[in-house]
Amino acid sequence: MSTDDQSSRKLDRKLRKAINAATPCRVTSRELLGDRIELVIEHEGREYRLRLTQNGKLILTA
Repeated sequence: MSTDDQSSRKLDRKLRKAINAATPCRVTSRELLGDRIELVIEHEGREYRLRLTQNGKLILTA
């Protein structure tokens, strides 16, 4: 199983727990991004990009 698959499964479990408990879900950037440097998030018909910079910072853009 790839690292991305494992991260996705961990994220799915955490999201289900958060929804069931009605508490905020806490995930690491590694769980979200895996080995990638960019992730596209769809929200209410818009796309947002979460990007990891060379300096290790996260940037969210619309």
